[in-house]
Amino acid sequence: MERGQDFDGQPPLRVLVVTNMWPTAAQAHHGIFVHDHVQALRAAGAEVDVFPVDTSEGTRAYLTAIPALRRRLRAGNVDVINAHHTYCVVQLALAGARGRSAGPIVLTCHEAEVFAPAGFREPGGRLSRRLIYWAGLKRAVFRLADELVCVHPDLAQLARPGRPVAVIPPGINVQRYQPADQARARAQLGLPQDGPVLLFPGDAARPQKGADLFRAALDVLSAKGITPHVVLGGSLAPADMPAYCNSANVVVQTSVYEASPMVIKEAMACNRPVVSTDVGDVADLTEGLAGHWVVPPQPEAVADAIEKAMAFDGPTNGRQRVLERGLSLEATAARYLDLLQRAVDSKGQATTTNIAVVRHGPFYADPRVTKQTLALAESGARVTVLCRGGDVAAWCEHPNLDVVRVSSGPASESPPLLAVQSLWFGLRVLARLLRRGPDVVVVHSIPSWLVLLLAPLRLRGKTRIVLDHHEPEAEMVQEAGAPGPLVTATAALERLAVRTADAVVAVSAAMAERSARLGARTQLVVDNAPRLHVPPATEADAEPTWGLAVFGSLIPRYDLDTMAMALADVGAPVDVLQIGRGPARLEANPSGGRFESLGYLPPPDLQARLVQCRFGFVGLKPTAFTDLVSPNRLWELVGLGVPGVVADTALLRDLLGPYAIFYPGGSPEGLAAAVRKAVELSEDERKAMADGARLRMHDRSWSAQAASFVRFCLTSTPGTGTP
Repeated sequence: MERGQDFDGQPPLRVLVVTNMWPTAAQAHHGIFVHDHVQALRAAGAEVDVFPVDTSEGTRAYLTAIPALRRRLRAGNVDVINAHHTYCVVQLALAGARGRSAGPIVLTCHEAEVFAPAGFREPGGRLSRRLIYWAGLKRAVFRLADELVCVHPDLAQLARPGRPVAVIPPGINVQRYQPADQARARAQLGLPQDGPVLLFPGDAARPQKGADLFRAALDVLSAKGITPHVVLGGSLAPADMPAYCNSANVVVQTSVYEASPMVIKEAMACNRPVVSTDVGDVADLTEGLAGHWVVPPQPEAVADAIEKAMAFDGPTNGRQRVLERGLSLEATAARYLDLLQRAVDSKGQATTTNIAVVRHGPFYADPRVTKQTLALAESGARVTVLCRGGDVAAWCEHPNLDVVRVSSGPASESPPLLAVQSLWFGLRVLARLLRRGPDVVVVHSIPSWLVLLLAPLRLRGKTRIVLDHHEPEAEMVQEAGAPGPLVTATAALERLAVRTADAVVAVSAAMAERSARLGARTQLVVDNAPRLHVPPATEADAEPTWGLAVFGSLIPRYDLDTMAMALADVGAPVDVLQIGRGPARLEANPSGGRFESLGYLPPPDLQARLVQCRFGFVGLKPTAFTDLVSPNRLWELVGLGVPGVVADTALLRDLLGPYAIFYPGGSPEGLAAAVRKAVELSEDERKAMADGARLRMHDRSWSAQAASFVRFCLTSTPGTGTP
């Protein structure tokens, strides 16, 4: 059979999935998540063949299946192997996969048994059953795989130090699992229409699922006279599970251990209240969401949470969280295809892609730099950040990420001194990178001419240089009042840098057009959409406590002098929360309302404060590049469900449509009128505006762009700009 063609005209990736978890007639639920994963890869354009190992009759199945597996490998037509258990990797090794041209082995580790409480064991006396709890075995098998995917970050800690690990939780079918009418779901399943229904979706016969704890919690409820109808999992038809989720008042999980439990994500996708023990990624996934309780493994605690959940009648917004975290099958399949393709591309080369991120400024302070860097680290690459300045708190970490401060001194506010500092910083970075020899260097402007200093890395023959070009530098220097010759020199250096880079990442379509005129070889637009660390404000029960958020800045073009005049003229007290550092800031609140001014906040803490605000102010003075760059803060506000009072520019009108309050940039009267309108807007109107903006920009969220960014950085050919 001839290979097909995908939409790029390239032959589809041929994947062989080897798994001991696969649905059978006797065990319809067994490995259903692997089955759905395979279907998603196929829907994304891959050719996927499955070699299932049925171990229901015992461990000998691994050995007896080796001849058939060897024949399958010898037949070819495989670009990459995706194994879904450490035992399957051992089986592949015994079948000779590592010595054949069957493609690299990518192991997906779902196995959280090593984190089970001391002494806990599932029943069964077989040696293989006991060995799965031994972390040493998993560490040894990890070395046999070319690439490693873990469904939870804790599993990644089992890899040897420095080993790149991609963390990709299993995705769920959000088309199947979505909110539905409860009465109709109960009628479909023959469940009582009156009274509460509890769903315990785990297999109650397996000790890992903690059914004894659940039953003890039911006894506590019964003593209070509370007797809900209970549905136990284990024998429910997979096709009926969405209806069971929607029929339940509460979905309960009391597992002893998990990695990334599917039942929690499925319940969240149906917007059902959830009660769970603190296992796997549940606490992180549900943090801050109403209608979700994570409790200690005690009957009283579980019973109390169930009672509260049964009384809960508000929206849970769990589905929105699942989508924002990129946990749909489509999103996880896209990440897998990127990783599998990179594994194929690197076959015969080093299994680790080494990336250097160069940032002339503090790393942790820039949300654009941190979100991109974390995406690269999470893809499995080894990332070293070379930055300057140490005046902000370290807040993000990943086993594949190292942050090195090349210089700790603050950047000068004098353009000539800043240029000297940049030159010295670039030379020191070059010296480091010539010794280490990275595969990819991502340079975050400004100044973009750091790319020119790093061009000698090309002599190694494999280093790719990617320029994230998010500021129009010549216009910035001109705006700062620099003399004409300096503006001309800056423009020339910027043009050379853009032409020298193998690839350019632009912050907007307008910036991409500008970079194309400067001679960019190949480009990708990555907007300033943020990585979200807290739930959007529209999901919160409590009303916001501040009227307006404003941002201090190092850049004078933030229109805060206009805001100060507008607040004096608004005619009503407005509670103002000012966040950020820099000379562009409010010194007081002329409206007479409350005023709090905060310095630097790490993005998670910053976002937690922003969601307490009714509106956010993003005003830029009219300049030569107002329509080239959309502010980071605008995207952050939209993602967090906080509507904006924004300067009226063509770019912002195009982004937000009617879902913002616009004012003429630089006009105190116009801004005062806009603030008055914000104050007078009802809470329902405000939330409708916020929801409209989020919906309008949903397809441009960071979760929707991250995979494309990673692929763009890692697959452009050095020296040619060809992706």
